[in-house]
Amino acid sequence: MKFDFLSPTFVRFGSGVLETTGQETCKIGRKVLLVTGKSSSKKSGSLKRVEKLLKRENLEIVLFDQVEQNPSVETVEVGAGVAREAGCFCGKRISCRLRNARKRSQGRTEA
Repeated sequence: MKFDFLSPTFVRFGSGVLETTGQETCKIGRKVLLVTGKSSSKKSGSLKRVEKLLKRENLEIVLFDQVEQNPSVETVEVGAGVAREAGCFCGKRISCRLRNARKRSQGRTEA
């Protein structure tokens, strides 16, 4: 078997980088497909936080929040259809764990 595979990826990691989400995203386009699971990002508040950062840059958000654990091919196809219909430039799954950040800001840390 022989093939070529190119997967350009930009990863930004570190304290405070979530705050640049809107600024970095608007370099790519103005309409965002925000892909998330059914409940955890809502319960944790991370979805609202990311939406706020995207709206700060006047980005239009199309939310696809129907991703189950271990997503099926059918779910991926539905999400792709939502993106096509909405005219989104790209889809990006943003998963945020803010629990540790909140504890540090309250003066506590986890081991």
